[in-house]
Amino acid sequence: MKTMMIFLLMVFSMSNVQAQKELNKENYVNVLDEVNVKYENSIKGVTNVEGYDLVVKENYRGQFEENPIKFCDENVDIKSLIDHVEPGEYDNYEIVLMTKKGFIKAVYDVEGDLQKTNQKFKNILLPRDILHNLVRDHNGWSMTENKYVASGKENKVHKEKYIIYMENGDKSKKLRIKPTIASQGRGY
Repeated sequence: MKTMMIFLLMVFSMSNVQAQKELNKENYVNVLDEVNVKYENSIKGVTNVEGYDLVVKENYRGQFEENPIKFCDENVDIKSLIDHVEPGEYDNYEIVLMTKKGFIKAVYDVEGDLQKTNQKFKNILLPRDILHNLVRDHNGWSMTENKYVASGKENKVHKEKYIIYMENGDKSKKLRIKPTIASQGRGY
């Protein structure tokens, strides 16, 4: 039985090779037209009942989480949005940019100046100094999840914290880290 299976396997593989040779003889080559692929950083506005939904694309993966305030400032033309809304209709304008990992909520005044921000992200890349301290101080522990929560005025982060969930076998712990303002990387 084993010999018969090997024989059948050889017959099938030989027929496949023969079919490939016949295809190559007939030169089956499909020539495709040239395709140009380019990335466009675009903002599309869609009106809904509560306001406007904006779709903003990143230039590279992780750009938004890297510095949400800067990303919002560079990619949202708040003055253009204010010009499209009837004057005097609102006291301030709230923009929320979201990804699967989190969001930033930015509040602008009627002049288009950033007043305050709130951010919340999960499972992001931690700053190098925090990672270094985690590895140094928690040998044998593994990070299973992290959260970043921050708020600020204008384009500065004034309060921020990282909540880090760690495991070591059947033990678990939750760390809350408030970095110094000098080490922060998510505001200007």
